Amino acid sequence: MKVKLLTTSVALALSMTALNANAVDFTGYFRSGVGVSQDGDMQTGRQNVVGRLGNENDTYTEIGIGQEVYNKDGKTFYVDSMFSMQSDGSNDYESTTTVCNFDQKECKDDATFALRQFNVKAKGLLSAAPDAVVWAGKRFYQRHDLHIIDTKYWNISGAGAGIENLKAGPGAFSLAWIRSDGNDIDNSIVNNDLNVNFLDLRYAGWAPWEGAWTEAGVSYAMPNPTDEQKKVGNLYDPKNGVMLTAEMSQYFADSRIYEKLVLQYADKGLAQNMISQGGGGMMFGI
Repeated sequence: MKVKLLTTSVALALSMTALNANAVDFTGYFRSGVGVSQDGDMQTGRQNVVGRLGNENDTYTEIGIGQEVYNKDGKTFYVDSMFSMQSDGSNDYESTTTVCNFDQKECKDDATFALRQFNVKAKGLLSAAPDAVVWAGKRFYQRHDLHIIDTKYWNISGAGAGIENLKAGPGAFSLAWIRSDGNDIDNSIVNNDLNVNFLDLRYAGWAPWEGAWTEAGVSYAMPNPTDEQKKVGNLYDPKNGVMLTAEMSQYFADSRIYEKLVLQYADKGLAQNMISQGGGGMMFGI
């Protein structure tokens, strides 16, 4: 059993709008932890889940860069990107070189880099809805979370396209088609990622009274197994799933504190994901 003797955690969140001539927007997030255990290893991550910070056993960062590339006659195009890096923090030089531990019979990279977001957003293209935003690419799509413990209960982020902020009454609609595959379903076959497509419809912005706001939506998941996956049997016999979400938020005090009430219903693979607190994507194989 590993005993955590010392943990130091640092978290940094930076968000700024550039005012220079290049008009580049920068966002960033960083966290890092260091600790020891009685057998000479790092502490196990989330040994004692006391909140979002305090149990890191890695170094992780996200760097986002965006820029408006076109603005004319009320039409704008904005390109957004985000890259991430994760490592175990074991040394000062960490690359993507694979390192193998033959005693434990495992191999891993010192550090891993990922493309988290890359998309374009266009505003003003629809004359009937000048505030609507049309987008395409890979992005974090309107994620909802329990921030203190970093759990996302409504999250279908991935690659796709959609339209946001279609004004209707006191609020606005958003509609998206997003691909968010289920990963590593069965390692016994070559194509082990399950293709899943989402149709997502949301309505947000209605304020029933002062200091309150609401959002509701439906996420419909459509798994699309390959012929090879179908031959495996029950593991690849997924059904379409639906998740319904409704939430109400209320500001208190001087608008710095708010409470949120969330109601969710889901079936099939989406229901399993709710139980495991995975975020809103499909899970199969149980």
